[in-house]
Amino acid sequence: MLLRQVWVTALSVLLAFNLASKLLGYVWLKYHVHDDVNTVPWSTDKGEVYLQFDTWARYRLHSADEWAALYPGNGLVHLGRDQEPHTVAMLHQLRCIDFVRDQITRPAAARDGGQTRHCMNYLREMLMCHADDTLDAYQYVHKTRALDAQPVRRCRDWRAVYERVERSQLGRNGTGRA
Repeated sequence: MLLRQVWVTALSVLLAFNLASKLLGYVWLKYHVHDDVNTVPWSTDKGEVYLQFDTWARYRLHSADEWAALYPGNGLVHLGRDQEPHTVAMLHQLRCIDFVRDQITRPAAARDGGQTRHCMNYLREMLMCHADDTLDAYQYVHKTRALDAQPVRRCRDWRAVYERVERSQLGRNGTGRA
């Protein structure tokens, strides 16, 4: 009976400690870590544009320079009082696509599995986060009678992101502040 009371007491203390540590961790993350990021002045006014999808001749598997141009300055901007580096999500995603593209052009023994896993999971998370529920016509590039061979999509204007990144990077390079 005494042993049972000791176990129940020990488990209750551990459960209380577990709950307290989770609450403290939540409070710390909510008010400490993310607070700095959320107060950094960064925004873009993204209107809408239309994009016609097609089988572009650009951005081929071995066109590294074209892919690298999609994330200028490695996609980094330096913001806030301490000019801390941040990666713009759209450019991080493009950099990851380029990294995976590069990895599949290499022999298996020369691939970086860790970074590839990071990129694949990051891209998966971003796709799920945005949950685009637009219906795509079921088709393959080589299909001769596709339902919609060149669909048009309404998109957020990615040019606004590039313009904002360029202003930030030019401001940092010219004055040390964005």
